[in-house]
Amino acid sequence: MQSGVQNAKAVDVSMKVKWPSKDAKWKLPEDLEPLGKMLAHGTYKQIANAAWQNKSLKKELTALVLKDLEKECSHLCSKKDLSCLRKTSQDSMLSFSMEKLTVEIQERPLLFHSILSAAAVDRRSKAKNPSPQAEFGAIGMAAAVCLHHRSQYMIAVQLLITDFLYHSNWLVSN
Repeated sequence: MQSGVQNAKAVDVSMKVKWPSKDAKWKLPEDLEPLGKMLAHGTYKQIANAAWQNKSLKKELTALVLKDLEKECSHLCSKKDLSCLRKTSQDSMLSFSMEKLTVEIQERPLLFHSILSAAAVDRRSKAKNPSPQAEFGAIGMAAAVCLHHRSQYMIAVQLLITDFLYHSNWLVSN
């Protein structure tokens, strides 16, 4: 039994590439061997897990995710395609809802929505709260706060809260 484990660790992983100009073959570095094995016979999920387990690759993959997230947030805050967070006219404010905001974030920047959803919603509690409306408030408010810090013009939620407080006499007056 022990010799089988030693043999599994002793497997050399090499790579062969046939370029139009020449053929190349080399041994993969030890830290890339699990990824090479998964590329040879693994599923996409197994390949992704092998890449994520490599510390150097994880750092580079994280940098790529952050770059995409930056692009998505810039697009959301742009003047070209206005977000409902940026529209502050009377008609826009009357039709504004957290559900509308969450749907916009879900349709436009998928990575941003996925990150907010993972951070704001406990998936294990789905059995207790199966309705998607329960997520709208958490994801919408998280998006509103994050995007307002990114752009001072993303203020629809803040205006809505201010109007609510003003008209419900919750604001302190002198």
